[in-house]
Amino acid sequence: MRHRRLAWLRLSLITAMSALALPLLCACQQSTDKSGASNGLQPVDTDPSSGLSADQVVLSDPSAIQLHDICGPLLVYYSIHRALPIQLTDLIPYAMPDEPLNFVSPGSGKPYLYGQKGLQRSGSDKILIVADPEPSARHIRWCILMQPPKGNGTLALEVIGIPESIFGQYRPADQ
Repeated sequence: MRHRRLAWLRLSLITAMSALALPLLCACQQSTDKSGASNGLQPVDTDPSSGLSADQVVLSDPSAIQLHDICGPLLVYYSIHRALPIQLTDLIPYAMPDEPLNFVSPGSGKPYLYGQKGLQRSGSDKILIVADPEPSARHIRWCILMQPPKGNGTLALEVIGIPESIFGQYRPADQ
């Protein structure tokens, strides 16, 4: 009986968190702005012969898809704790039961890089918090960038492919 009550309580909590997170999930997006205005990054280059747009490239890359899956629980965790988790595995209780999180890059087979305080690039207000451990064959790393909320604002996350030459410009963020 106690086990059934705990399972029901967990399901109720997940349902409540999902309802709370719904408006926040809209904040997780891929960066496809041709100007790269706020962070100085350009969208992932596409091969013109492939006929794929930048959005289609993002949605067809296994690492980008996994990082999108991590965004939802990150947003829920932040909305509850008003802080990022100490480690990515702290997000496991915030994932949907039928959608387990995977913190290993499909490209390298190594765990994603994560830093609670993140990395920042000069001239950008966005903070890199999750990254592929190695660049892909296209010399990019899929990453989650965070736009820190101002005041009681909403945390915004975006999944973006960062060229290796730009990734090397990120340094520990001052927070």
